[in-house]
Amino acid sequence: MKSVCFLSIATHLGGAEKSLLDLVLGIKKNNYFNPIVIVAKDSGLLIDELKRKNINVIKLPLPRILLRISRSKPIISFFYLFLSTPQLFLYLLRLKKAIKSIKPSIIHTTGIKFHIIGGFVAWLVNIPVVWHLRDIIGGFTKLVLRVEQFIFSVKIIANSLATAKSFKKSMDYDSVIYNGFDPNIYFQNKNYFLHERFNIDKSMPIVGIVGVLARWKGQVEFIQMASELSIKNPQVYFAIIGGEIYDTQKKSEYKRFLFKQVNRLGLDNRFIFMGFQKNISEVLNSLSVLVHASIEPEPFGRVIVEAMACGIPVVASRSGGVTEIFEEGKMGLMVDPKDTKQMAEKVNYLLNNQTIANQLAEEGKKEFLRKFTLEKHILLMEDLFKRLAK
Repeated sequence: MKSVCFLSIATHLGGAEKSLLDLVLGIKKNNYFNPIVIVAKDSGLLIDELKRKNINVIKLPLPRILLRISRSKPIISFFYLFLSTPQLFLYLLRLKKAIKSIKPSIIHTTGIKFHIIGGFVAWLVNIPVVWHLRDIIGGFTKLVLRVEQFIFSVKIIANSLATAKSFKKSMDYDSVIYNGFDPNIYFQNKNYFLHERFNIDKSMPIVGIVGVLARWKGQVEFIQMASELSIKNPQVYFAIIGGEIYDTQKKSEYKRFLFKQVNRLGLDNRFIFMGFQKNISEVLNSLSVLVHASIEPEPFGRVIVEAMACGIPVVASRSGGVTEIFEEGKMGLMVDPKDTKQMAEKVNYLLNNQTIANQLAEEGKKEFLRKFTLEKHILLMEDLFKRLAK
């Protein structure tokens, strides 16, 4: 049986890592390729889940100074890179040795650092490599990747057209393979998980935002929207779901800032804060409306698709890959990024017009089944691997 070596720079369970996990498990289930995962850390929820599913995991920790490199801090990152050059060279040798021992037919990379490192190592061992782009890419990072792609003939796929075009304007839908989701996980009846967990009357609507705690994800705008909406609809409760995950930008200060914002606006008794939730479908199915409030272009918008699969109406920021997920006004509503007034108005509209909210949710489910099932995703990825495999 041929093998695919998956390289993952992160080991938490953010959106990219959840998508990688689904892909690896789907590949294993179909039994055409044997998936092997190399990770850049010693621990993390991704590793735990892979091991629980009996996936072969190789831990090859990246030196901490390399993990601290961030495209959002180019000057200090260049300094880190200069200091860590000897460590990087040794890491390349270790990764090369690990891959040669596996003898995979394909190398698949997730995360910018592993695109760069994996592309070079794949060239050294003469194995086809697939960069799975899951980030909106610009600036010096894009230049480095473009040069490496040209030199090493890397195959590139993206999780959305927005992601693809951020890398290269000429890329089209032939380079796009949307993330896939298992309908069985999300197709559930409405529940009251959050109501029961936080002792909220079941007649009260809960509006939620789900995502890692990061400034660009728009939790600040969500809180401001909640303040504006509470004036018109004081019955609504609000939930911020997500944890802190990044190596390069510690977010503990940001979390405390969010608490202070809620307190300053007098919304303490209307707000729920929950960390990372493994069973996100349980949380989504207890919401009345899912808000996506990212203030920067979203590479894809995984939680939007998850909400659509659950039959939960969505109000989302109109940017990036989000505009490819659903048709505005037919399967969900969109707002301009950072426009909290517009966001509050549209959320309130859905809360006060249940028939329309249900119609949007139903059409969202249909769109989910048409474009975003895990089965479709796995078939497209396996077809790509079969065409490239040596």
